[in-house]
Formats: sequence, C-alpha cells, structure tokens
Amino acid sequence: MPSKGPPDWRLQAWSTLTKPFQSADIGHTFPVGADVVEYSYVKWGKRFLGIAVPNGTAIFLNLSRIAYTHATAMLHDSTKHKSRGRETVFTESGYGIDWTEQMAASVIFAFTALEAFANEMIPEDLVWRERGKNGEEEEYDKERIERSMPLDKKLASVLPQVLSCASPKGAKVWDSYVELRRVRHRLIHLKDRDRHGSRPDADTVWGMLVSLQPPHKTALSMIDRLLKKAKKTPNWRRFYPYRDK
Repeated sequence: MPSKGPPDWRLQAWSTLTKPFQSADIGHTFPVGADVVEYSYVKWGKRFLGIAVPNGTAIFLNLSRIAYTHATAMLHDSTKHKSRGRETVFTESGYGIDWTEQMAASVIFAFTALEAFANEMIPEDLVWRERGKNGEEEEYDKERIERSMPLDKKLASVLPQVLSCASPKGAKVWDSYVELRRVRHRLIHLKDRDRHGSRPDADTVWGMLVSLQPPHKTALSMIDRLLKKAKKTPNWRRFYPYRDK
C-alpha cells in the first residue's frame, strides 16, 4: 500500500502496515495502512516515556524557521517600536532582547541543521582518505568524519562525492553559507565590541543579524543543492510542508 505521507514530516522513519498486526504488549490489532513509527523509550520517574524518534535535520531546520518567523513579525509590528527621524527603537528594551534571542536561535539552529544533515548523509561504510599535515595518508571512517572533520569539508568535499554532485564551494549558495557560519561563530564567541553600545556603521553581530538572509532558507538551499542528483531524497525533505524557496 503506498504511503499517504508521514504522521509528521519531522519523523526519522515511519512505514505503513501491509497486513494486520497484533501487538502482544497491548493486545491490540492494528489494521492494514496503520502508521508504524519508531519510538525511543526513556526513564521518566517511575515510568517510561515513549518519544517518536525525530530527524535531526528536520527539527533544527524547523526551529530555525519558527524563530525567524517570530523575529520578523516583531520587527514589522508597529506596536512594538517607535520612530524619531531616521531612528527606530523598540518601545521596550525587552522587545529588542526578544528579537535578538529569536534571531540568534534561528542562526544557531540553521547551522546545526546543516551539521545534522552532513552527518546523516555519510554512509556507514564510507572510508575517506586524504593526506595529513605530515604528508602521510590518513583514513576517516564515518565516526571519525562526524567527530573531527570540519563542516566546511563535509559540505564541500565529502558529500559531493557521496551524493554525486558538484561541490557547492564557489557558488552563490556557498557564499550564503559562509555568512551564516560567520554570524553563528560571532554569536557563540561574542566579541567585546558586541557588549557595548555602538553607532550604525560599527561592525557588530547585531548589525549582521539585521542584514542576514533567512537562516533556515540558507540551510535548505545548501541541502537542496547537495541533494540535486541524489538517488534517494530523505523523507523529511519529500514532505517538507513550507514554501521556503
């Protein structure tokens, strides 16, 4: 029976029953076409909590989208800011902090989505070989690639080989990614200049946030570029419900 789509697009995996199934645990018979979702069970006090296993790329990309949507709404809500000449300020300092939190979250989650995607798409049996600093050949298995290889190299070299596509490095999408990475690093490692008041022409991370392209769109554009010739598209991408292109 063809799948009508997932119960939730963010699931790591799901399927539908092609024949009835009786659960010995709960004594219930599930009919043909019922959704089958993988759960992870964790201790919760004296009980066990079942959590549907999410796809890492999907949840972080969605969190980035939600945060950016909230930040954009705040920035364009005339009840939350006032203008005086060329100057516009939020009517309450807390509104400005709220906007900053949402934008920072959007950036960090978008970058994390790309990290999750890169690690997810690396095959279990991949062995990556390259020359080390001492000139000798080094081997990287999946675990070592995930743990120690910079995201830049995964996106520019490893995934293009795995997915049989051209490297995104040098393309417009790469420039957008580099800017996203730069802002993310500035947020994680705040500079002294970002801790003080400043004029409009100063180089601050807050100015970078205002001019930054939507972080979740940057991440999705990079993912789509890498998946362009992929033999199989991840389920979350097939059923992604938003128009972000």
